[in-house]
Amino acid sequence: MSAHTQSHLQVEAPSRSLDSLFPEGFSPVSPWLAPDHSSLRKAKHIARTQCWPRYYIVDFGISRQYDPSNEPPMEPPISGGDKHPPEHSIITVNTPWVDSCNPFPTDVYYLGSMLKRTFSVDTFPPLKFLSSLSDDMIRWDPNLRPTIGEVVQRFAELCNSWTTWQLRQPGCPKRVTLGQKLRRLKYIICPAMNS
Repeated sequence: MSAHTQSHLQVEAPSRSLDSLFPEGFSPVSPWLAPDHSSLRKAKHIARTQCWPRYYIVDFGISRQYDPSNEPPMEPPISGGDKHPPEHSIITVNTPWVDSCNPFPTDVYYLGSMLKRTFSVDTFPPLKFLSSLSDDMIRWDPNLRPTIGEVVQRFAELCNSWTTWQLRQPGCPKRVTLGQKLRRLKYIICPAMNS
């Protein structure tokens, strides 16, 4: 989005979507049930270890497209669902941000904040390797935050520094069943044997 000079302005949990791990859909009321409601059958789904999930940013209701010749774009803050960006809360206190701010560092803040809250290290210990990245993304000074390009590069470097086995660790190791461990092993060993 940033490459196309478009700012989302509301990157948060309700604005993200996961690719089709449920190929036949699911009930919006009870996500683990089939969408037809005619029975209480479970919705068929693909395990995350079988298929790497992809997250998509959706809900472009307040997003903006900017003129590439007008770099960096400056405008009054638009308050999305997350009310915590420092550049929004200190408008009346800190002179440089009184009238306007660059929306792209704010998007980086929203994304870092969502990572911090949704995938907390306390809740998901295996994700602690992302802590340094999310901490940089939510820095107080927007000028010290990485650009989205730098975030993508650092994320790739962090992921590449881990083995496939490490990346496939369950989010909550205490709740892992033997079946889940065997399935994880299957999706690591079988592709390696086919190549």
